Amino acid sequence: MNLIIDIGNNCTKLAIFDGQRKAVSFRIRQFTSERMDKMCEPYKNKLDKAIV
Repeated sequence: MNLIIDIGNNCTKLAIFDGQRKAVSFRIRQFTSERMDKMCEPYKNKLDKAIV
């Protein structure tokens, strides 16, 4: 599984992909590392790579 993070001017978008299939995606207006950890918690042991 791969984590993709797109940090924009107004919001940050996170997506978790399992191969070519998008497993889940989030849009966050006030991004913090704590919030990201909480959203990615169910997948944390399955993530292989990340792109920011």
